[in-house]
Amino acid sequence: LQSALGYGPPQQESLALFAADPEARGSVLAWSLVVLVLPACEELLFRGARYGGLRRLLQPAAAVGVSAGIFGLVHDPSVALPAAALGVALCLLYERTGSLLAPLLFHALHNGLTLAMVTLATP
Repeated sequence: LQSALGYGPPQQESLALFAADPEARGSVLAWSLVVLVLPACEELLFRGARYGGLRRLLQPAAAVGVSAGIFGLVHDPSVALPAAALGVALCLLYERTGSLLAPLLFHALHNGLTLAMVTLATP
């Protein structure tokens, strides 16, 4: 969809900086923050508070769409659409399980695999 709209492949500036810094790629602190702390904070805020509040006011599909759209918009503009798509998946996991644990684990896995791919692809 992004290519059809004239955007190139998404590349977050933060990932480019991570890839360019060998110390960051090997940092337990950097990995811990991106794989554990950020997903936990984002899930509490976006699925717990935001989606949970919207879900009390709107039908599930509308609550998912609004929450995922906001989730996409707070990320780097180059990855807003993929982040919104991830937001949809995370909301659906939360809706299906009734627990923040499932979206939190999926989000952590997503971030961990992203860092791993960047690390492995960087000479």
